[in-house]
Amino acid sequence: MPELAPTPTNPRWTHVADEPTLRGAGSGLAVSPSSAIDGAGRGLATPRPSAIDGADLAASGALRERITGPSAAGGHTAAERIARPRVLSVIGARPEIIQAAPVCEALAPVAEEILVHTGQHYDEAMSESQILATRLPRPHHNLGVGSRAREVQLDLARERLEELIRAERPAAVIVRGDTNATLSGALAAASCGVPLVHVEAGLRSYRKEMPEEHNRIETDRLSQVLCAPTEGARRNLESEGVVGEIHVTGDPLCDTLESWRAQVRPAGAGDYLLATVHRNYNTDSPERLAAVLACLGRAPLPVLLPLHPRTRGAIDGWGLQAPANVKLIEPVTYTRMLELERGARAIATDSGGVQREAYLWGVRCITLREETEWVDTVQTGWNTLVGCDPDAFAAALRTPLPLERPPIFGDGHAAQRIAQVVVDYLGCSHQALGEGMPPGGEAAPLAAGLGVGAGT
Repeated sequence: MPELAPTPTNPRWTHVADEPTLRGAGSGLAVSPSSAIDGAGRGLATPRPSAIDGADLAASGALRERITGPSAAGGHTAAERIARPRVLSVIGARPEIIQAAPVCEALAPVAEEILVHTGQHYDEAMSESQILATRLPRPHHNLGVGSRAREVQLDLARERLEELIRAERPAAVIVRGDTNATLSGALAAASCGVPLVHVEAGLRSYRKEMPEEHNRIETDRLSQVLCAPTEGARRNLESEGVVGEIHVTGDPLCDTLESWRAQVRPAGAGDYLLATVHRNYNTDSPERLAAVLACLGRAPLPVLLPLHPRTRGAIDGWGLQAPANVKLIEPVTYTRMLELERGARAIATDSGGVQREAYLWGVRCITLREETEWVDTVQTGWNTLVGCDPDAFAAALRTPLPLERPPIFGDGHAAQRIAQVVVDYLGCSHQALGEGMPPGGEAAPLAAGLGVGAGT
């Protein structure tokens, strides 16, 4: 498959004599490993920084201006850069793009954020259109990793991120979720001796063969700061004895949805089901994928299935046929996905993000997996695990829904808490992170009663 093409506003990754270099668009400067700042001597047990070194930060800002141009450096003076720590944020796939948007907005007043896209999702529908839909700032760098075997993708992204970290010299690296980009960013930060912040930490499905599970566990092990979305995630981290600081912040995906709730119009009136299928164990076997499609065929209503590129390739490659009631459509933007979710009678999915969105909308969710990392949605009765069993799927559609829906994902201020946690950890001077945020810096007390997410 072709890799993500560079755009006029994005830096691009090039190769010079088989050595990876980062080249800013139009800058004419290539930063190679030989010119990177050496991180030797700083091991995995990164000490908590007491202050940001002003000379280092000013030099780093000057380097970045040479690489990407003055606009990418944000136009801040050296003194402002000292007061506003530099952080490098990694994204690579659609879920990270959606989650990054509110955190970027919350960080803007208090930190200089360098946004890096690994290029794990490289096509228009899965990446560029999602960035535009969420109003996420355009990434400063795109590493162009593209679609590759998992280990190759991890190694390539890690190597390119290490070089970028040494050139940019951030005070911390932020990763989110459980993708290959997440683990690549964590490994690169650890290698360079830079503190690591993991947003969406502590989730566990306990399915060992699941790549995302490995990514979560390893990233949490390497992190100095762990932002858990729920109390259950905190308990998982504590039971594993992780050494980093644990903070229950709530879920930034909840922030995004709640900020758009009033503007999202349902695409229907409960006259269809919505489905998404993309997990490797649902798409890597023709028998399993055929069973998943058979589940959707048991729905009494039409089913809309936006196709992930992996799923489309599997269906076409194995010559599978979708049931007559299942309409295969192209991937949709995030805003359109929210409209489809809100208007659906039920949602069938193997996606963690869609499980949460279904809960926030108050729409029945049927998870096409035998387990989930979002156990709270199952415990509250809004989500049913059916694997690929058509009879269990049909039965789940008939199960009465609960009368209550507690705010298990927080109050819509997770991003502000995450930004506060980051600047507090770095020990930097900073201004207030907005008005109206409940005091205490954590979302744990917000789980009582009906709050955010209680209405559709």
